[in-house]
Amino acid sequence: MNPLQRASIFTLSVIFSFILFIIILVGLYSDTLSLGTSIVLTVVINFLLWAIGPTISDLIYRWIYKVHFFTKEEFTGQYPELAHFIGSVSQEYKFNYPKIGLINDRNPTAFTYGSTRNNARIVFTEGITHYLKPDEVKAVLAHEMGHIHHADFIVMSIAVTFVQILYELYVVLSKSKKGSKNSKKGGSLALIGLLSYVFYLISSYLLLYLSRVREYYADSFAAMVTKSPHSLTQALVKIAYGIVKAEDSQSSKRLLESTRSLGILDVKNAGFIGSMVYASTQPALIAEIMSFDKLSPWAWVLELSSTHPLTGKRIFALEEIAKGLNQPVLLDFDTAISRLNIDKSRLYQNFYLEVFIYFLPFLLPVPLFIIFGVGGAVLGFALGSLINVNYRMTEEESKPSKIIDEIRNPYASPMRGRPVVFDGKIVGRGVPGFVFSEDMMFQDSSGIIYLNYNSILGFLGNMFFAIGKVKQLLGQSAKADGWFFRGIAQSITLKKLHHAGGTITSHPKAWSIIINILLSLLGLFLISARVGRV
Repeated sequence: MNPLQRASIFTLSVIFSFILFIIILVGLYSDTLSLGTSIVLTVVINFLLWAIGPTISDLIYRWIYKVHFFTKEEFTGQYPELAHFIGSVSQEYKFNYPKIGLINDRNPTAFTYGSTRNNARIVFTEGITHYLKPDEVKAVLAHEMGHIHHADFIVMSIAVTFVQILYELYVVLSKSKKGSKNSKKGGSLALIGLLSYVFYLISSYLLLYLSRVREYYADSFAAMVTKSPHSLTQALVKIAYGIVKAEDSQSSKRLLESTRSLGILDVKNAGFIGSMVYASTQPALIAEIMSFDKLSPWAWVLELSSTHPLTGKRIFALEEIAKGLNQPVLLDFDTAISRLNIDKSRLYQNFYLEVFIYFLPFLLPVPLFIIFGVGGAVLGFALGSLINVNYRMTEEESKPSKIIDEIRNPYASPMRGRPVVFDGKIVGRGVPGFVFSEDMMFQDSSGIIYLNYNSILGFLGNMFFAIGKVKQLLGQSAKADGWFFRGIAQSITLKKLHHAGGTITSHPKAWSIIINILLSLLGLFLISARVGRV
């Protein structure tokens, strides 16, 4: 049994054991028929969706994205080399020739769907053949055929069904206390419902873990059938670059978002990798930047809620396969890590402190509640939140920097902002084509980054800024002064934006500070009232 099979069996077994445990507990306290009916309906509906889902998806993709599905003969005539490659792989691994679709969009992406290994569809955009070389296109299609070979449609459908059942158990059982004549039995069932919700949350993360494992194995499959791990490495980087480079429209944006979990690359991580490669194609520099994915403890946290592994981790795994095939190194992570001279103790000390500060608004209320009651809890939350926001965005003076210098810093984090000033120009809205997007995209000589603007007037101020100001700023040279954060994607939370027409001030901390000062006063009032009663 290979590791992929073990991961699949482990994930499905754990989630299924959660379900069985809840059902057994329910059996001890109740013989609720509606619960059984709900589970049966969930299984039946999901089975039907699994069976007819590919046909429905075909109609949706034809209608919304104008996908063109080739006949086998038509595809062979237009892409003879690809057709031969797909045919030889499907024949060798004993699954039917997949149905091939093409979307006329320059944003490069590819995805596969189906219900079994023998009725799969592979859809790719025109951007795949535009940005990638023929061997890289083969590697992308081989990755999608890896999902077919490993029967990912079936495994993930079963796993999703299990997770849904756990949620339904929670919904039904959490209402038992109100509907039960026996308050003791109703209370017990409600507690089981709460436990079911805990299992549902755990299972949701297990589902994402399984999805990431299956991406690694699709990568491995592609590397082995093409005998060229580096082709897929280069394809992943070029796809990310193409997503940043291609002109966005609402349709393109919707395509990338709607196929985010299906696509070969998570569009959010693609934005980060693509903006990095936009200005630099130096393998040594790219390896340094991607070392964050392998070394930073924040990388593990950021990946928890993602359907895809971080791109740096995927490329590192492909490099290991290349070494096993005695092929030369393309991205030398070991040398890059050595060159960065990372202090691991500092890296982890920063991480533990940042995690502590992150949870401080929920930790501080506990001792203050024990001492001062509800007022202490309110005060503790407010003080913890004030410490949190001022730790995230310090009042230190911003220093001139470049985007690429910040993203290659292994100590960068999504929690602690680094005050910087970037010199460049505004190249687009944060959400392409969306007139109410107050945020912007900013480019300097080394990369592209997302600018997060916050009006003092909150939501309404953001909307007025988006409508009345952003369009005028597009294409203008500017200096972006703010806090740099590195997460799945990098961003600047603006303090000030200096441009030819003047200076725009952003207020990202204002409302948090105002609200938490008011909460502090409320907490002090409740404490004083409690002391007065004593």
